[in-house]
Amino acid sequence: MLPFALKAVWFGLSVSGTLACWVVMIALARTINIWWLPLLYCSVVTALEGIFCLGMVYHMDPFQMPDAFRLAQIFIISYSALVLNGVALTFIWAITASVIWPESVNGAKARTLSWRHVYLIPILIIPTVFAVTQIVLVVTHDAYAPSDNFHADVTGHLWICLLGYAGMPMIESFPCFWLTVYAGVRVAR
Repeated sequence: MLPFALKAVWFGLSVSGTLACWVVMIALARTINIWWLPLLYCSVVTALEGIFCLGMVYHMDPFQMPDAFRLAQIFIISYSALVLNGVALTFIWAITASVIWPESVNGAKARTLSWRHVYLIPILIIPTVFAVTQIVLVVTHDAYAPSDNFHADVTGHLWICLLGYAGMPMIESFPCFWLTVYAGVRVAR
């Protein structure tokens, strides 16, 4: 079992990190004059860290947490991580696309990161599908037994973990990697 002092320090770092995230992202939003991306990022980080920090009510001990709270923690952490990954993918796609196809943005930074409906796919649709699928499988396979950890997590089959923050971000990063390599080669020419 992890010492409570370590859990308290982790809690403090999580809260201070979330507050710092808001300060930095609001400054970024003011600088680039695009608010949707930084505010979405901060809101999702707050949800992720919030459900993690709520575990302090149970001394961050999954053995003391009720089943409903453990399931909520698994779902919200997984969904938030997938949405954050979607935000990162959107940012990478928008910036890299402006390098590959500069005529699509006409050099205006506001147009580079302006909202496009296609962003709903990585930000809303993909995270929802995988997080809901994961939580259904977690409940179906009873894969949420308490474990010695700071928060509740999938404890059953490894392949169920791969539907959440443990696997999908890696798979979704491959297209962005190749797009970035292509943009780098194009800029180098």
